[in-house]
Amino acid sequence: MAKTTKKPTSTRVVSNARKSAPGGRRSQQTTFIIVASVIAVAVIIGGIIAINRASNDKAKTAAANDAKSVAELKAGVKKIAAAIPADFPKSTVTPDAIVIGNEAAPVTVDMWIDMQCPACKQYEAQAEDTLQKDVMAGDVILHVHPTAILNRMSSTNYSSRAGNAVVCGAQQGKFTAFQNALFAYQPEENSAGLTDKKLIQIGVAAGLDEASLTTCVNKSEQASWIDNSTKAFAKNGYNSTPTVLVNGKQMQQGTLDELTAAIAAAKAAK
Repeated sequence: MAKTTKKPTSTRVVSNARKSAPGGRRSQQTTFIIVASVIAVAVIIGGIIAINRASNDKAKTAAANDAKSVAELKAGVKKIAAAIPADFPKSTVTPDAIVIGNEAAPVTVDMWIDMQCPACKQYEAQAEDTLQKDVMAGDVILHVHPTAILNRMSSTNYSSRAGNAVVCGAQQGKFTAFQNALFAYQPEENSAGLTDKKLIQIGVAAGLDEASLTTCVNKSEQASWIDNSTKAFAKNGYNSTPTVLVNGKQMQQGTLDELTAAIAAAKAAK
């Protein structure tokens, strides 16, 4: 009897077709994986682009803000410098003081200061007009002694750095403008203080030569001068700034009235 060939059932046909046809399950899974991978890569690339774009935007904003801040700083310092009379005597630097005024003046006012000292800033503000008038009249010669007794009040030895900078400025004859500007922008105590870059920006805006000031500040060329001044301050028995003397007599009250009366008395005694 001849064998009868059985036809595959419909279920087996479908199963075989799924295993062998080009468009079967395995092919579909492969296609899905490829598509998913492409999408994932696109998402990652898009994320990177977005992050870079955000970072660039932040950098541009920061740069714009910094430029605005520098412009405002320069304008403020120039205004401070412009308030000093054009014929106000230039400063000179001796081994122990910054000197401003006529050597023949009958009255010598010694001022021991620290650029980090808030009380120095306040005293300078109240005494500035009186001292400028007396110096220009030839009645007073100023001996200013920047020191660094408050380095502990900053994390970067700001007193030493700012003291060095202001002596650098005094060598160029423009101590008063630089000092006034540094006091105006005096940093908070227990902070990092102004950076060297900021000190230079303030000095240049006050009228100092940028190249000379930059070298002097970056190389701390007057660091030993400040160290010696600080040692002299202690040797003299002083313990706080500002310490002000009129013809060798130390002021005790820290007021403008006291200073004015002392200068008048010293002039009368000559």
